[in-house]
Amino acid sequence: MLKGLIKSLNNTKAKVEKLEAKVEKGLKEALATVHAEYGFDSVESFIKAVEKASKQAGAKGRKAVNRAVPRAKRAKITAAIRKTVKDLVKAGKSGAEIARAAGISSASVQNIKKALGLVRTGKKKAPRTAKAKKKASPAKRKITPKARKKRRAPKKAVSAAPVPAPAAAEPATAPSA
Repeated sequence: MLKGLIKSLNNTKAKVEKLEAKVEKGLKEALATVHAEYGFDSVESFIKAVEKASKQAGAKGRKAVNRAVPRAKRAKITAAIRKTVKDLVKAGKSGAEIARAAGISSASVQNIKKALGLVRTGKKKAPRTAKAKKKASPAKRKITPKARKKRRAPKKAVSAAPVPAPAAAEPATAPSA
């Protein structure tokens, strides 16, 4: 039985070697004519074109990014743009309208407005003074559990019946003898 398995294994290995040889031969034939399929006159010109395309795709091994919409370039904020933004803010235009008119992003408009002092800000807190109350340091603070209120039963209603007044004590008389 073992001899039969070894013989079958050797036959399968021989078949694999034949198939690998066929694939290699077919690959050589396909590569020999691939340049003609893509319109190149020689294999060398095809290889040069492939190398050039791979270098353009991404420098230093980076993958090429195919963007349907190209990424916007960073806007150069000049004094003229700042003046335009300032004038449009004073004219009462919105941030989006200013951005479209100046050709910059709305975030850049907001940054310019902030730099020029044209943005309303919230109330600022007064700076702490030396006399301001300081927080107790954790070492001095006493940690006590939170006191809980005890639950009490509701008070009973007091009856409205009049309470009899105590009788006036009569002076005790001594018995006569």
